[in-house]
Amino acid sequence: MKRYIAEFIGTFALVFCGTGAIIVNEVTGGTITHVGIAIVFGLVVMAMIYTLGDISGAHINPAVTFGFWSAGRFPTRELLPFLTAQFAGAILASIILGVLFPHSLCLGATLPVVPGMQAFGIEVILTFFLMFVIINVSTGAKEKGITAAIAVGSVIALTAMFAGPITVASMNPARSFAPALISNNFSSLHVYLFAPLAGAFLGILGCKGIREKDCCDRPDLLSNKVKGGLLMKKVLFICIENSCRSQIAEAFARLYGKDKIEPFSAGSRPSGEINPKAIESMNEIGYDLSRHSSKSLTEIPQEQYEYVITMGCGDICPFVPARCRQDWGIPDPKELPMDEFRKIRALIEGKVKGLIAKV
Repeated sequence: MKRYIAEFIGTFALVFCGTGAIIVNEVTGGTITHVGIAIVFGLVVMAMIYTLGDISGAHINPAVTFGFWSAGRFPTRELLPFLTAQFAGAILASIILGVLFPHSLCLGATLPVVPGMQAFGIEVILTFFLMFVIINVSTGAKEKGITAAIAVGSVIALTAMFAGPITVASMNPARSFAPALISNNFSSLHVYLFAPLAGAFLGILGCKGIREKDCCDRPDLLSNKVKGGLLMKKVLFICIENSCRSQIAEAFARLYGKDKIEPFSAGSRPSGEINPKAIESMNEIGYDLSRHSSKSLTEIPQEQYEYVITMGCGDICPFVPARCRQDWGIPDPKELPMDEFRKIRALIEGKVKGLIAKV
């Protein structure tokens, strides 16, 4: 449910701020300007990706969700809830703008100044660029988390800046549908409902054309182990040295996950050896952690994981694609006395059990 709420809020923010900027520009005689409107759209998307990206992926656009789904990187069972949340957020934003600005005739609706087929073609190409950027900055275990929001926000501002005067550069069915519905102006709406879907699909094909085989597919649906007829979910624990916290988490996941999850651990700067205190601590409960090895992200499967758990490094850790991302905020215990170390071990054990219960 949290993922759907995040998509609702994100799409609400996009439509309220973006189309709100169009309305305010009309009301104030052009003080925001076309360039300003384009920047608003880019900035609000950037802000929502930073804010909600680790919760829902911050699609905030049905075309983007469709693109991920067509690439096999988004589960079918979540497609309708995501789309519902996005359209609902957009509609509520337009309703509120309609109340605040009752004299606005269009509420920022997408009305092209060129013929329908020309507008359709432009919107397809614009959405192709958008999806092409999104799918590429969200693929692979690279440090793209910090720059992804900048890249996506920039391409939205760029396309809105040069194509806005022609088609309004929607690239988003929810953004176009909501003001059309509330203002009762459905002129050319079909263009903005279907062109983004076609463009998103082409963006996925573009990614597949330049990257390695299956780069855009969702590997956890293709290559996860199956035990007892059940698909095991891949879970990755990340810390800096991969010598203590993430290793303990992986160990507990192997102990308690059984047939539910396939755990991995890695570090952004692996030490190359397991912390002796971690080995001693786990020996106390009958687990031989010395069998593990300290690994870097290049030594684990380069896939999209069901869960990526950072143990306390947060944004310092490289971005790895996942359906769900969490930071557990576990303090580094390597300098602590053994009594305190055991408390950290127990904290990790409890969090791993909680995670397994949700899978």
